Amino acid sequence: MYQHLKNVDENRLYHHIIEMMGPNDPVYNQDKLDAAADYIVSQFDEYGLQVYEHVFEIDGKRFRNIEGVIDTGEGPELLLTSHYDTVPQAPGADDNLSSVSAMLESARILAEADDPLNLRFIGFTLEEGHPDEFQVTNANAQNLGLMDEYFNFKNLNTMLLSKEFWKHYRQGRSLGREYKDSIDLFFEENRDKMNKNELSYFNGMKEFFGVITTDSWVGNHFLIGSGKWVEEKSKNLEIVGVINLEMIGYFSQKPHSQRLPDGFSSDILQRYLVDDPYVGNYLMGVADVNSGSLLELFASCCKLDGVNLPFIWLQVPFGYDVINKNMFDLLRADHTPFWKENIPAILLSDSANFRTPYYHTPADTIDKLDFNYIAKVCKASIATALKSPTLTQ
Repeated sequence: MYQHLKNVDENRLYHHIIEMMGPNDPVYNQDKLDAAADYIVSQFDEYGLQVYEHVFEIDGKRFRNIEGVIDTGEGPELLLTSHYDTVPQAPGADDNLSSVSAMLESARILAEADDPLNLRFIGFTLEEGHPDEFQVTNANAQNLGLMDEYFNFKNLNTMLLSKEFWKHYRQGRSLGREYKDSIDLFFEENRDKMNKNELSYFNGMKEFFGVITTDSWVGNHFLIGSGKWVEEKSKNLEIVGVINLEMIGYFSQKPHSQRLPDGFSSDILQRYLVDDPYVGNYLMGVADVNSGSLLELFASCCKLDGVNLPFIWLQVPFGYDVINKNMFDLLRADHTPFWKENIPAILLSDSANFRTPYYHTPADTIDKLDFNYIAKVCKASIATALKSPTLTQ
């Protein structure tokens, strides 16, 4: 195993991100989104994996989840997943091309392993949301003259109203309100502050977001690619677990550089090589009630010689339904459709907006990333894959 871990190449990790750099979104940059998918196909093919494209359509547009498979022909599979789309304004170096690069490098090395393995690598699309979401939030604002080509609101009042909209939307979610009720409350408090174009814009937001419910959001409005894949393909496979990589490249040694999501407290977190959980110099891992064995296996691999990855982890003692009602921040990535179907899956992340100030901005660029840490995450993922048969014993 040590030789496999030693073969992880930081230059390859860097090159993958350069090749796929976005924005890769389904409204303004469909060509870049398709090019990123083509690149993943080319790499899986070069490494000798069986390559499949899971294709689905939205409003006549074709989207692709890309799969690369190492398969002995029998036994359950371990999945290693990441998403390759970005939001419109962001190059996406951390979110989420850091993870795609580690997935590809893991595939390259594991394809050369002598061990009999059943592994499926998947690059998901449309994790960031439904194409209509970007149409409503950005294109409509631009058409109404409220937003410039760089996605900045032209007027301070519009920007403040937008902040209020999202504050109501997110706070309502954490309080257990349906999205429609939160939006109605926003309009009650802010309708008189809107001009004609602003009213038209926020009515469009209400029309799209107001129909989303706490039961319908997964796979229909957000986490589209993974939701479609789980719905259409997972039932035909025996899946021992899913390692989902979601932003693994931004680390900081500065005091107070880390916040903890709601539901987390430092005393319930397990740690390895972490002295202060409020310094963002570690990877974070989360499992639901069904996924503890996989999370503990990954944690043990962080401790191997040649890895030594600082890691904080938590197994939440609940399933999807309870987490969906009370701990929504734990569901904002492609592990969620698997949790919904009681398939073991773990989320591995640098914790996104709880750490990085560049989340979903044009500043999410490759120079912000720590490739030593990305390589460590890659090594821990490879080691977990090599040891994954123990999960079925």
